[in-house]
Amino acid sequence: MIIYHKHHIIPKHAGGTDDLHNIVELTVEEHAQAHQLLWEKHGKKEDWLAWKMLSGQLSNKEYWHEKSRLGGFATKGMNKPESFGEKIKQSRIGKKHSEETKKKISESRKGQPSQFKKHTEESKRKISESVKKQKTKYLTGITDII
Repeated sequence: MIIYHKHHIIPKHAGGTDDLHNIVELTVEEHAQAHQLLWEKHGKKEDWLAWKMLSGQLSNKEYWHEKSRLGGFATKGMNKPESFGEKIKQSRIGKKHSEETKKKISESRKGQPSQFKKHTEESKRKISESVKKQKTKYLTGITDII
């Protein structure tokens, strides 16, 4: 049985959408080759990662480690390797912001809503539903790729 993946013709990281005209079904090998060609043409790290993972040159753990280094919404709330949080903690030990840096951070945040804002029960429910929808949509897309 041949397994097909959904591939974005214009990758989402390059502004592509989930519209049907932007999606094509490819075999795993074709999918890896498509990302290799995109990597060679545009040099985007996301395509390099997809190519290496799809071709079996990167493990799932290595993929997520590298993906987390890129940042972005795609990794927020997703399962990461067990060592991920520990590595972050270890990298911060003994590092503190200078007073000048603290002042710059404080200035840059003026006028922005507080991250510790109290939400109503209704807004908490809406946020929770939105996050669940995003995760479901992302996980559906990821399972088509992996």
